[in-house]
Amino acid sequence: MGVETCLDLQQLSLATLVDKFGKFGSSLYNYARGINNREVNPVRIRKSVSVENTYLEDLKTLGACLEKLPSLYDKLTSRMIEEHYKSIIGIVVKFTDTKFNKTSLTRVAKILDKEMLKNLIIELHQKQNHPIRLIGIGVKLGEIDDKQMDLF
Repeated sequence: MGVETCLDLQQLSLATLVDKFGKFGSSLYNYARGINNREVNPVRIRKSVSVENTYLEDLKTLGACLEKLPSLYDKLTSRMIEEHYKSIIGIVVKFTDTKFNKTSLTRVAKILDKEMLKNLIIELHQKQNHPIRLIGIGVKLGEIDDKQMDLF
């Protein structure tokens, strides 16, 4: 269909979008025009916390990527809720190809570990070995179940 932007969607008729996407086509038609009648829930439980930085110039080496980790780590820890969370540590790396493809790795952990984040960046860099434009790190939050389990 050649649709890449909201402007492209705005050029299509409601009938065309419904024909192509069914009921979702009607939603696309409205969203592209700023119409969204869903109820807003202003009070939500935070499920994740993340930070990312898009760099003005490509990060071309592993060393350049690793150099950015301490400031990202500090920003993330300052935003985190320090009690009763379990975390899935994730690194998101965006490469500088024409489509800005994202590649990410996720590891399960109970604490935010700088060494684990470093290892994830190394692993991603070895897999892709492309210049990097964006690095993001985050944790998925959840309550830790403190119930004692019975053995019998």
